[in-house]
Amino acid sequence: MKEPAYRETFEILCLQAGNKGREALLFGDSMPRVRNAVPPFLVGKRFPEIYFEFPFTGSPFLDVTILYGELDPGTRIASPAAGDCGPLLDWIEKARRDHTNISFGFELDTNQPELPLAAIYFQPGVNTELAVPFCELLGESGRGILYRDMARQMPK
Repeated sequence: MKEPAYRETFEILCLQAGNKGREALLFGDSMPRVRNAVPPFLVGKRFPEIYFEFPFTGSPFLDVTILYGELDPGTRIASPAAGDCGPLLDWIEKARRDHTNISFGFELDTNQPELPLAAIYFQPGVNTELAVPFCELLGESGRGILYRDMARQMPK
């Protein structure tokens, strides 16, 4: 039996999440935007971890976090919401060769009709020294130094 492609797998996930009238109740009108915005982000050697985030109070909407396992060299995301993330994906792929437990991905905010630039999710785990080059790559070197210094002060 052929395994479903990433897009088909994601569609099944969306159908299950919205089953039995839950879609409008939990996600408002976000699900059609989710179905269009997420597929270009479904890259990697295996299906990414997908997290749906919705509020318990207020107007319903849906944000989606996509976390990646191993990436192939040269992986790219064909979405304007990914920005110019090619160098970042290359850096993550290389950093994972020498470090374990790095969590990386993107969060898509689909609350509004216009999809904004995706937020970058990065958790270096015990590899706190990676915060500096990661933030430098994003043009935020000062934030990487702050992260590193704060992590050094945290109890083990």
